[in-house]
Amino acid sequence: MSKKCGIGEYIDKEMSKRDRKIRQLRFAVAVLFGVIYALLSGCASFDTQMHNPGTGQDYKCEAFGWGWAGTPAAIILHHRCVTTMRERGYVEVRNAD
Repeated sequence: MSKKCGIGEYIDKEMSKRDRKIRQLRFAVAVLFGVIYALLSGCASFDTQMHNPGTGQDYKCEAFGWGWAGTPAAIILHHRCVTTMRERGYVEVRNAD
């Protein structure tokens, strides 16, 4: 077994300090990217209750999306649903809030 000399121990301590700093920096960068991603990727949820006065049937147009692509897709799908149901004679039911 060989014993490390004082200089080798000092170098090993410095290397481990440097490695710790690198790991901390990588973690900080990962957290930063996670926060930026969360801020840039919103989510959307839409629902509209529809009622057909002629038939008495109810229908609920629902759409949700997440992220930079999902949110616009949810908006488009919800709009299409409401438009289609209006064409079929349905009207929006407003909540009494």
